[in-house]
Amino acid sequence: MKEMNISLKGLTCANCAGKIEKAVGEMPETKEAEINLLKQEMRLVPAAEADQTKLLEKVTETVHKYESDVEVSLVEKKKPQGEMTISLKGLTCANCAGKIEKAVGEMPETKEAEINLLKQEMRLVPAAEADQTKLLEKVTETVHKYEKDVEVSLVEKKKPQGEMTISLKGLTCANCAGKIEKSRGRNAGNKRSGNQSAEAGNATGACGRSRPDKTAGKSNGNGTQVRKRCGSVFGRTGTELRDFSWTL
Repeated sequence: MKEMNISLKGLTCANCAGKIEKAVGEMPETKEAEINLLKQEMRLVPAAEADQTKLLEKVTETVHKYESDVEVSLVEKKKPQGEMTISLKGLTCANCAGKIEKAVGEMPETKEAEINLLKQEMRLVPAAEADQTKLLEKVTETVHKYEKDVEVSLVEKKKPQGEMTISLKGLTCANCAGKIEKSRGRNAGNKRSGNQSAEAGNATGACGRSRPDKTAGKSNGNGTQVRKRCGSVFGRTGTELRDFSWTL
């Protein structure tokens, strides 16, 4: 199903916009949701089986949960061809963003310009004859006219192909989770599945390899056996990483 553009007239609170975007994005009927606070609009990609009318009603209810006075309505838009996404790292001023958007949108080399202040990005549709490299240079000059410290760069975006939900039952260590996430990001092309448990005499480190537990069977002085893993000491009844598995 094609994407929907929803007007959120009267929405000015960035905090509420973030909450609405997150709530709508997590609906089973939606695949993606993104709010442009400057234009007071939401770009929404429905799931294939979603009913557009019912989805709009559900979005309206969600919006009014956070901002009861916002007017929600469907906007009909045609998706432009050959658009660019430009990163505006460090842009936080809504007033400056509005001026930049207007100035870039009025360039003869552009057909449309739209800034998403929450993501610090600009969506730009060049004119058919525009040179992308020269246009980026001109956009950079314009941005620096209003905000000289903003980093301007072209973003290459690839549309994600599906998604996976992976159970990590028993994972409670934030440090280990960060290391696992980083490791799996580097090895995203590898297929692996496993089931690793921390048993007596063994401990599983953040690297995912089992190693002998040198403290197993020893007492901490008050009669409680302890095991050491990832720099932390756990009692016999302490939280442990069990049934840690993934399939990619």
